[in-house]
Amino acid sequence: MEVTMEYKGFSYTFDPEKQAMKEAGITELTPENRKNLAGKILEYQKVARHRARAGAVLLWFRDQIGKGIDVSDEDLISAFHEDQKL
Repeated sequence: MEVTMEYKGFSYTFDPEKQAMKEAGITELTPENRKNLAGKILEYQKVARHRARAGAVLLWFRDQIGKGIDVSDEDLISAFHEDQKL
C-alpha cells in the first residue's frame, strides 16, 4: 500500500512494506517474511501519510533553496503544519 502526497507540485511516495523490508534487510517479500514483518509494516502504515507529506515538503524546500529563493519562516511553519488538517 503505497501512499503518495503532494505539496505545491512536488510529490513523494512512501511504501510501508518496502520500508519494513529495507530495515530488516529483506529483498523479497514472501508469505513467511510478510508474517514476520507484519508488526513493523503496521507501524509504518500508521504514519505513512505523514511520512509522504514530509517527503513532499522537503522536496519543495530543497527546490526553493536550489533556486536561491528566500523562504520565510511562516512558509516553513505552515508547510509542516498543514498536514495536521488531514
